Amino acid sequence: MRAVTTTTIPGRWSLTAGALVAALATLLAPSMGQAQCNPVDIGTDESVGGALGAGDCTIAQLGIDLDDTSFVDVYRVVLPSSGSLTVELESGDFDAFLGLFDAAIVDQIAFDDDGGVDTDSLILDVSLAAGTYIILANSFFADETGAYTLTTTSAESNPACDVVMDLPANAVAQGMLSNGDCTLASVVPDNDTSYVDQYRVTLPTGGPLTVRLESNAFDAFLWLFDGSLTNLIDIDDDSGGELNSLLSDVQLDPGSYVILANSFDVQGTGSYTLTLIPEPSSTLLGSVALATVLALSRTRRARGRGR
Repeated sequence: MRAVTTTTIPGRWSLTAGALVAALATLLAPSMGQAQCNPVDIGTDESVGGALGAGDCTIAQLGIDLDDTSFVDVYRVVLPSSGSLTVELESGDFDAFLGLFDAAIVDQIAFDDDGGVDTDSLILDVSLAAGTYIILANSFFADETGAYTLTTTSAESNPACDVVMDLPANAVAQGMLSNGDCTLASVVPDNDTSYVDQYRVTLPTGGPLTVRLESNAFDAFLWLFDGSLTNLIDIDDDSGGELNSLLSDVQLDPGSYVILANSFDVQGTGSYTLTLIPEPSSTLLGSVALATVLALSRTRRARGRGR
């Protein structure tokens, strides 16, 4: 089954107001005996060896979880431009645990326990803006020590991911998924690299919305998010008959929403039809006048258009 995640990712750790003060004090005041918690710089495409041991910084000292005494090494990575970042933590000595935070260790962006091989950790293709980020190389259990390898891999943002096609609330869009399109992992972190086209629909009054994705070329998969791609509202694989997708009469508040036309298979490509109906589908399927929008392949549109 496909793993479904959103860009809001809860973690093993939580930050309280007092913990935040402690975390900032740790990073900014090494004279207080917390020099071991200072971040070490790592490149965006680099592999480094390290070791967790007695006397290392702990999660509690960072202020992330005051009850967590597991050891942690702190790394700082700088992305000069927007793109994706993959981080892998491998160890044969302990159960690896990875955390990715903003530069102040206030907002947790992603985390992973056993996404790699065996008990290794893997944060895969997280989409990030240009800026500074903190990577925490950690163990899942307290008092675990030993050697590890931390590897970062980056990729510049795909211009195709900046293209969002605006649609009216009642429309039929002819589109195509093709090689070079934006990938699901680029817009929905911790997912696969199947191709995706993005559409935005605005509902001035709210109400029910039906969305259908049909294709004879690939196994269709639909995603419906809020306008910022932060909150996942609904998904569907095969409710539209055969391998087609259908989100039927989803009740929505006034506002903008993002629809992802996607394939279930990673290498799925080909033409599709995306249909939007802004009223109960049972009454309008045979009567609504649908506007037709020609959606070129995401690669072609990316050359001349941006979000």
